[in-house]
Amino acid sequence: DLRDANPAKYQGHSTHLFTLCFLEPRVEEGFLVSNQDRLARTTFVLSGVACCYILCYSMFTCAHWSTSGLEFVDSPETLSLASFRNYVVIATLCMNVGVMVMVRVPRARIALGPKGIECLALASVVLQCIAVTVSYPWCVVKLFGLNGANLVSDANNAHLWLALYLDGITTAAHTVLPVRWVMFWPASVVAVLCYGGGIIVCSDPCGSTTSLKILFFTSLIFAAALGRRTVEKLERAAFARLAEERTLRCEAEHKLRQTAAHLQQQIPSEERDVHGIGLQDDSNGNALSRFSSYRATWGCQSVPDTVQSAQMPDPLFFSATCTDIVDALLHGVSYLDFARVECPRTRRTVQTMMDLLVHPRIGGALVAIAEPEAFSDVFADIAGGSDRSVARASIRTCDEGYMNDRLRGVHISDKKFADALRDFAMHTEGDRWPDDYPDEEARGRPKDGAFLLSTSGYRVNCSVKLLGLQPAGRWNNVGTKHEVALACAWAVRDSFVFVKSSCGTLHLIVRGRE
Repeated sequence: DLRDANPAKYQGHSTHLFTLCFLEPRVEEGFLVSNQDRLARTTFVLSGVACCYILCYSMFTCAHWSTSGLEFVDSPETLSLASFRNYVVIATLCMNVGVMVMVRVPRARIALGPKGIECLALASVVLQCIAVTVSYPWCVVKLFGLNGANLVSDANNAHLWLALYLDGITTAAHTVLPVRWVMFWPASVVAVLCYGGGIIVCSDPCGSTTSLKILFFTSLIFAAALGRRTVEKLERAAFARLAEERTLRCEAEHKLRQTAAHLQQQIPSEERDVHGIGLQDDSNGNALSRFSSYRATWGCQSVPDTVQSAQMPDPLFFSATCTDIVDALLHGVSYLDFARVECPRTRRTVQTMMDLLVHPRIGGALVAIAEPEAFSDVFADIAGGSDRSVARASIRTCDEGYMNDRLRGVHISDKKFADALRDFAMHTEGDRWPDDYPDEEARGRPKDGAFLLSTSGYRVNCSVKLLGLQPAGRWNNVGTKHEVALACAWAVRDSFVFVKSSCGTLHLIVRGRE
């Protein structure tokens, strides 16, 4: 979420040894969200690799069968030791399968969020380190209170396998998982403690080189952690540059809009035909031609593509923060030509929807807020609407009424509404509800269309196509959804239309005062 912070805040991050984070909490959250999908994919891959290794190890053990599983000296008393070790291996396999399922199922991934997926990935790494240590032959022997010197095969080199397993797990995690370093260092400490405990507490016959081996293993883990921290610093620097570039672009656009507004104020009021973020015309329909001549006084006219495009003016744009919009709702803003909204209920509904849409986990969406009567005056299909022979616009459901049924009687302030909007706006393959979505009624249905909400905060229609709206102006370099939003804001009186693109840009469109 890059809309409200100063560019300097994006570049700032602490350099303390144990922290590496942006100073602005919203930027830190945005950095986490940007890595969420990559973290889920890499966690799934690493867990899958761990499962494959466990299965290959099990097949190898079966192909070279012994009562001890090739780790202990074959004897009747080692059978229980091998069985315990096999139980640990099976439990580790089940844990990795569970992690793969949790990061793969959309509903679980949404519920976890970026921080939850981080914790899940790190918990998987820590538990695998503990499982490797507990299944370490000397540890198993000590747990059963036996003498390991006569029971462990290849006793002198057993600690090397423990070091290899632990270093492989932690190095792979540091290299592949895009987890923040401040969250990663506890896993590194656990790996060192597991190795040290495995060869000290369990009295591994390492001789006088025990301390040297622990020191060498600790240096390997430290090098992996240092590499992870260096990579994260580069990732954060790249994210900060991107955020700064977006902020500078917004500031440049804002200055450009201010210049346009200043030039417009220099034109006599009777010649002004575009106000705020909307469009104006008179009863004779002469505003469009006057606007063209007005625009020609200070800017170059582009060659129109069609006769219709030559008649359509460009809407005025103003860059504003969420705080600016809230102030405009409460008090009005003269330079935006934004009138104060008198109805407290309408203000709350617009502000609540804006708070929902600015969240980085909400994808592309089109939401129109107005009185139900205003919608029915434009769209013939809405209950109470005008006759079809008179109305020029209509609506058509995209999902056979699924979202209408799901949000019936649900207020915009309800968590159920936020969850439904988030799931609806989240990009999925084919822009359809996943086949594994918990609600079977939603599976396979398209995730498309607009949300029409009343000013009271309840849905009028959801996931509908807005058909037959007359174009209200030209909006260059945008898609159909933005054009429809502009036409809807022009046609539906006193409406507030939000349109958010998949890249995160959010627009609020309001028809100017007449």
